[in-house]
Amino acid sequence: YLDYWLEEARKLTEQSDTLANSVRQLMGDGLQSLSISDLQTLEMRMEKGLACVRSTKDQLLFEKIEDLHTRIEESQGCKSRTEIDSLAQIDMQNVETGNLEKSPQCSYTDDVVIQTALQL
Repeated sequence: YLDYWLEEARKLTEQSDTLANSVRQLMGDGLQSLSISDLQTLEMRMEKGLACVRSTKDQLLFEKIEDLHTRIEESQGCKSRTEIDSLAQIDMQNVETGNLEKSPQCSYTDDVVIQTALQL
């Protein structure tokens, strides 16, 4: 019975060491002992992970933008998404040209800021 638990403890220690080594490698430490093939595999794993992180981030940003559009529509009484989008485009053009006047049809409140730049 004791042998079983000693073997389980050994397996868990080995698994813990393997996971700690993997984390170190993902953080960029302990790479000297890796072969070119191992480095390429690690790089592919990191790229896949980064793609998942970016995808999740982009999805959350899109949801936040949709929520902000809805809140703007509700608070400003604008009639349609097309109107909001066209006003947002006018506002972006005004910012780019330095003309910071509010759009006449439906102005945004000063405390609402929407940033829609996304990295894809």
